[in-house]
Amino acid sequence: MVKFVETLRTFITELRRRKVIRVGLVYLVAAWLIVQVADATFEHLPLPEGSATLVIVLLAIGFPLALVLGWAYDLTPGGLRRDSAGNELVDLPQGPASVPAPPDTSIAVLPFVDLSPDRDQEYFCDGVAEEILNMLMQVPDLHVASRTSSFRFKGQAMDIVEIAGQLHVKTVLEGSVRKAGDVLRVTAQLIDAVSGYQLWSGRYDRGTEDVLKIQDEIAHSIADVLEVKLAPCCESAYTKNIDAYDYYLQGWNYFHRVGPRNMALARHLFAKAIGLDPGFAKAWAGLADGYGYDFLYYNPTQENLDEADRASKKALELSPTLAETHTSRAFALSLRGDHGLADQEFEEAIRINPNLFEAHYLYARSCFHRGELQRAAELFARASELRPLDYQSLVLLSRVQEGLGNDEESLDAARRAVAVAENVLELRPDETRALYLAATPLLRIGRVEDANRWIERALFIEPDDPTVLYNVACFYAQTGEIDKALDFLEQAQLPGLANRSWIEHDADLDPLRGHPRFTKLLSRIPN
Repeated sequence: MVKFVETLRTFITELRRRKVIRVGLVYLVAAWLIVQVADATFEHLPLPEGSATLVIVLLAIGFPLALVLGWAYDLTPGGLRRDSAGNELVDLPQGPASVPAPPDTSIAVLPFVDLSPDRDQEYFCDGVAEEILNMLMQVPDLHVASRTSSFRFKGQAMDIVEIAGQLHVKTVLEGSVRKAGDVLRVTAQLIDAVSGYQLWSGRYDRGTEDVLKIQDEIAHSIADVLEVKLAPCCESAYTKNIDAYDYYLQGWNYFHRVGPRNMALARHLFAKAIGLDPGFAKAWAGLADGYGYDFLYYNPTQENLDEADRASKKALELSPTLAETHTSRAFALSLRGDHGLADQEFEEAIRINPNLFEAHYLYARSCFHRGELQRAAELFARASELRPLDYQSLVLLSRVQEGLGNDEESLDAARRAVAVAENVLELRPDETRALYLAATPLLRIGRVEDANRWIERALFIEPDDPTVLYNVACFYAQTGEIDKALDFLEQAQLPGLANRSWIEHDADLDPLRGHPRFTKLLSRIPN
């Protein structure tokens, strides 16, 4: 019964995504109008008897046909039409804003399906898939779709070929996990997205304590099939304590949801993992990032800064050969203003793993903070290459290019940012970050009405979030509504959101500079 309900829910979700329900309603309204016109006019025309009945029959026959066509030819963001197999019916526009063809050696790891008896292991399933993804990302010659990109298809009843097309990869890994007590069953299969054929499959029936071995075996099997060399596993980064690993996975589950409450829960769970295994380097790195993001976006307290520093030091000490620990350390140092040391750690992280998005993205933000716009532009551009379906790096790249006076490059990044954000919002309509970040790029490309609608929608969903308020202020600064922009900027309570240097270099706020209210507001923000 549970499986039937889940299948029904997935089917209804897919009907909505493909706009089949909307097509059906529009057809019914149009059919009703046609019947009314026929009823009123046919009796006055020299038509055979039964013509009105024939119209009704034809309309009835056309209804299921309209639904089938609505399913087969769904309208994707940006006006791109695809058939049910994901084949494009209208080409994407060519030029700088178009998405490149997928690399020959490329893969997406989809979130694994929870088949546990109580369906309560979603975080564990996501964690297993994410760790396999992280192992594959260590391979220099392998293009791996990011977690953010591939995990947005969770719960979507979509064809593998269509998913691969949207993620720009040639192979897709999917799987399932059944966890019952101490017994674990993991199945996985690698699909060739071009032919739709299975390239490899595996099934693992083990104890829960073997989960890391299973992840390692799956990653090595994929590397063998794709003929790439997997980097050696850094055992010090992980734990042999299954309960500690479970807390660690739960911690990342909350971390990815963002928000001050979720970040606090993530830190609590990382700390519990460390309590069970003080040598668990990746848990220390997660704890450091939790304090760092809380300091950056919500609570810029000395305690958060000190804890991020302490935890990142410990993570690096335990696992000095892992790119993630160097990135966590660099992030903490950049928050402290130790940019020279931070740059060294960012560079080392990129040397170890040139494909690590977070290292490039956070390094770019650090450069932006101190006004090194050219280096920031290079790093944001590389980050967007590593994660083509990430709108954040593209939005910030557009801002940086505008600050450099590169109008064409800024417009190109804005177009791409909007295209990616629309794609994300098609699957997750209430993702406020996509709404408020992409609103300004919408302005830049002339879609003013859409821009206003997106920013109002973000405010409606999260009216008190300081990050939303800050970006709303940026938006109204760009529309020339100066007093309105300053009102939102003051409401954002900037000391809890960003430091002074970020605001000083944010091109979106240029129209406010020199205004007495802006000068006074800036003077209250610590350096």
